Amino acid sequence: MPRPTKFRPEIGERFLRLLAAGRSRSEATDAVGIGRRTLQDWLRRGRAGEPTFAAWAERVDRVAELRRRKRIRATWARSEAESKERWKRFKRAREE
Repeated sequence: MPRPTKFRPEIGERFLRLLAAGRSRSEATDAVGIGRRTLQDWLRRGRAGEPTFAAWAERVDRVAELRRRKRIRATWARSEAESKERWKRFKRAREE
């Protein structure tokens, strides 16, 4: 017989808030008192359509996607700023 789950809506919401605030999955699992394997199990069960976890797993995936997009935008902005700086240095060197 499988063990009962520790999953509670409050734990799920707290995990989501930590994730949305920029904490890593590892930090968030430690903060809410669950293991990484437990998190993986909950996500697997949610993606499989188990009602207790489905909506929560979808929200976790959405937060992860938003974080990924934010990282991409930050990387792009950093790269663009570096490119502009290189161009300015090139123009200064050509003028000298």
